Amino acid sequence: MFIVRMLTVLALLCSCCAQAAEPESFPVTLRGKTLTISTESDRATLAAQLSGALAGEEPSVLTVERIQYDFIAVQGEGPVTVLVDFDNKGRWIEIVIESSLKQQNPVAQELVGWLAVNAGQGRKSGKVTSWKQGGLAFRFREVNNAGEDSVYGVTVSRK
Repeated sequence: MFIVRMLTVLALLCSCCAQAAEPESFPVTLRGKTLTISTESDRATLAAQLSGALAGEEPSVLTVERIQYDFIAVQGEGPVTVLVDFDNKGRWIEIVIESSLKQQNPVAQELVGWLAVNAGQGRKSGKVTSWKQGGLAFRFREVNNAGEDSVYGVTVSRK
């Protein structure tokens, strides 16, 4: 019995150490290509991933502090905005995936689904649901029937 307990404790410790060694990450799927974004992803990496996934699209904003794409994710629907803000060291500080309506934004829908599976149902406060997962904070907002203030999107930031 003692040996079984010791092996169980060792297995738990090893799994915790293995998880801690990997940078935390989350998936973002753009036009069928899944980008794995981690806390270690830098500006050059994210710029390459975004331009590869959104081939043929030009960035709407391309500065040292921000990369932003506005693109059609669902034919016949409005645009989705994907923007990444960076600090002066080239580390991302915030990622926003947003549109006016849910049906326009399969990118945020898939990320919210991933969060539900990997981080639980989240904490709901009004029209905002939030999760904290591996050093990151995720904030999902859905505001319907508010005219140009309608929004369906996810904001990811470092905790």
